Amino acid sequence: MAQQPNIELDPADRPRAVPTPDAARRWQPSMRPGMITSPDQVPRGEGYGNPGPDAGWAFRLIDAADVPDLTDALRRLLAAFMTARAASFGRAPTVEDLEVALLLCGIGDALPEALAQRRERWLDAMSHDKPPGRTALSEVGMDLLRHKPAEVRLRVSRSE
Repeated sequence: MAQQPNIELDPADRPRAVPTPDAARRWQPSMRPGMITSPDQVPRGEGYGNPGPDAGWAFRLIDAADVPDLTDALRRLLAAFMTARAASFGRAPTVEDLEVALLLCGIGDALPEALAQRRERWLDAMSHDKPPGRTALSEVGMDLLRHKPAEVRLRVSRSE
């Protein structure tokens, strides 16, 4: 509609451009708070422990192995041993970690019956543990957990 000749328009009455937001910024992994993107950013000190990569791989290894009488609680206990051992070496869980976990739980040939009883006590304690398996890990200790499977078999056979 055209302007009427008897009405004066001042600049405030004229149409103005409406500001629009800028285009969204491109997402980058470093923009997420708390995401670790380099080894220097890994938290250190008391209470952080030694985090290891890909702890979920332990469950895959357990499921692929032929573990007798595998329950969900036993699966979580084995995974706790495996991830703690692997993290102490700064790597993901391996089959050797599973072998050590099975020996510590008393699963295998020619192992003392006391290991099976200890495993049952650990499984009963798991419902109260945060995270699951903490009681078992505190009783075993990292010095035994870091040995090769043959040395662990020798030590658990001798100690019981």
